[in-house]
Amino acid sequence: MEEIVDKSIDRIVLKVENSVMSATTVRISLKGHALLRRLAIADEASMSEVLDQALEAYRRQKFLEEAGAAYDVLRRDPRAWKKHQSEMSEWETTLGDGLKGR
Repeated sequence: MEEIVDKSIDRIVLKVENSVMSATTVRISLKGHALLRRLAIADEASMSEVLDQALEAYRRQKFLEEAGAAYDVLRRDPRAWKKHQSEMSEWETTLGDGLKGR
C-alpha cells in the first residue's frame, strides 16, 4: 500500500488496492491512519483488509439500525403492527419442523 502524506491538510492519502489490482485514493485523518495501522498489525492483516472488514461491519450495523427504526414506526401504528403480527404467525406454520413455538 502506497502512502502519500500531505501535512498541509493533516491527512494521509492511501492508495488502496483490491483483488483485481485496481486502486483508488481515500483521504483519512492521521489519527484514523494510526488506528488502522495498529489494527492491521494486531490482526496480522493489511490495512486494506482491515478497512474492508470495518466497512462491512458498518454496513451491517446501519442495516440493523434502519430495520430497527422501521419496526419502531410499525409498532407505533397499532393496526399495521397487528397486521404484521398476523402475517408473522402465518409464516410460523410453514416451518414444518415439528417443534412448538416459544
